[in-house]
Amino acid sequence: MRRPPPAPLAAFDVEALLAQVEGDRQLLTELVDLFIQESPAALAEIRRSVEVADAPAVERAAHKLRGSVRNFGGRAAGEAALSLETLGRKGALEGAGAYVSSLEQEVHRLVSEMHHYGSMPSS
Repeated sequence: MRRPPPAPLAAFDVEALLAQVEGDRQLLTELVDLFIQESPAALAEIRRSVEVADAPAVERAAHKLRGSVRNFGGRAAGEAALSLETLGRKGALEGAGAYVSSLEQEVHRLVSEMHHYGSMPSS
């Protein structure tokens, strides 16, 4: 009998983030809103940089997004961004498209969980 695959870890760790902002839900909401607004442009910049084979731009953009997603507990997105950052640093972008797709998927999952947080009642 096969077991179902384990459920993915939550991409957005509300409790850890609240601790980082000393329980300030308003500040956390503002940070979440800012990430939701800016992440599409960050992803587009990474995709564009990969498409034109601009390795230094891939490294910079992936590094910046990696910091942002890790601030929100997005481990899987952070790992995908780190892979792109490393490829950019090495100047070897072969296979980068798969990492971009993974990063986009994980950032979308993170944003989806952020939207869920925004719809939760305050305690």
